[in-house]
Amino acid sequence: MSKYGIPVLPSKTTYSLEEALSAARGLGYPVLARVSFNLGGAGAFVAHGDDELVNKYHKALAMSEIKEVLVEKYIGGWKEIEFEVMRDQYGESVAVVCMENIDPMGVHTGDSVVVAPCLTLTNDEYQRARLISIGVANAINLVGECNVQVAINPRARDVRHRDKPKNE
Repeated sequence: MSKYGIPVLPSKTTYSLEEALSAARGLGYPVLARVSFNLGGAGAFVAHGDDELVNKYHKALAMSEIKEVLVEKYIGGWKEIEFEVMRDQYGESVAVVCMENIDPMGVHTGDSVVVAPCLTLTNDEYQRARLISIGVANAINLVGECNVQVAINPRARDVRHRDKPKNE
């Protein structure tokens, strides 16, 4: 995504507690730990310091089929916006619908009620989130439909893409 100018959250894929501690310290607490290849956000947790990460990491790692945990900067409280994007083989794209999670971003998107259309975005936020969503579809050379989640910092009006595995 960065290659195409699409902002993403800083993150690090980890396979051990030592890697997770190094990643969290490098990113700065709080961090979100998300289990790879897991449905419903099971095993995900927020750590505000080394002690929390140490206490929960091994359980999260055990829940991953491939023994992998993503450690990313935590952005709890940000707005979570989803666009359904369609793109054809010629690169023509359209953002079909914009949905807004009523609750602020937490650990897993499944924890929130979603409404369409978006209710609280400024026109600038809407347009930037829409262009980021279309940019994601272009970056992966999508042919078909995808769901793209973006996050908006309500204090800084910073719009970021949050990678969402299809199996989540």
